[in-house]
Amino acid sequence: MPETLHSDKRAILAQMWEEDRENLALQKLFEYGDIGFPLASSIENDIVASTLVAEKYIEDLWNVMLQYFGVEDTGEYDHWTDIADAAGWEWVENSEVPAYLEKLEKEN
Repeated sequence: MPETLHSDKRAILAQMWEEDRENLALQKLFEYGDIGFPLASSIENDIVASTLVAEKYIEDLWNVMLQYFGVEDTGEYDHWTDIADAAGWEWVENSEVPAYLEKLEKEN
């Protein structure tokens, strides 16, 4: 099965951080990736150079993100929303997230 290139993984994580870090539905994932997301963004924007340790953080975060959404790496993702869409993720506005999360908790 094809796997997403490491440079694309880093770019997708950077997009997610830059575009949606205020998204309350993703709060737990952003808490987990408190180092990985800003690191991916900083490398992607040429603020810092990558290292083997940095790439390990990014690879770990990528795998956790896939688990978070419950999808496998198909090698066909161009944007983090492609991953969310593949997972059948319901898009919820930030103002509606607390009620939505409460609903999900009750269902499970």
